[in-house]
Amino acid sequence: MGTLILAVTSLLLYSVGTALQALSFRGRVHTSIAITTLIGLLALTAHGLLIAQTVHREGGFDFGFFQSSVLISWLIAFLLLALNLRKPVQSLFLGVYPLAALTIIMSLITHSPSRLVPEDSYGMLSHIALSVTAYSLFTLAAIQAVLLYLQNRQLKQNYNSILIRNLPPLQTMES
Repeated sequence: MGTLILAVTSLLLYSVGTALQALSFRGRVHTSIAITTLIGLLALTAHGLLIAQTVHREGGFDFGFFQSSVLISWLIAFLLLALNLRKPVQSLFLGVYPLAALTIIMSLITHSPSRLVPEDSYGMLSHIALSVTAYSLFTLAAIQAVLLYLQNRQLKQNYNSILIRNLPPLQTMES
């Protein structure tokens, strides 16, 4: 499958997921976790196949800036989708899906110089895998911390906004 077809497919699915979450956030539509999970899994599949085509080259792996950002955004979306099965964190999809779409667009329109990491360099590949995982977890924690701060501030000011109505309770957010 072509890179452009996979990119357009994942962009379309991320757009649909973002639109559904935005409508659900505004109270216009009621989405179930099954629909959110299905759209997320389809988008992750297309995104993952896109990564396989853009990062894996003949002779090694290309971990340029934009290729790495696509990989990181895929892992962030994957972790959030996995977390969504245990805790109600659907509101975070409003930030993660557009981020993933933006990284895909940026990787398509820009070309960074490539430096191939050989396929048999297991130490370097494990270092890259661990650092990408750590960065993805750190990004999710940062997004969660910002939402927690906003929620706490609005609760203290007795301001009942859309954010407060749609986020999980404060104790759930903290845990």
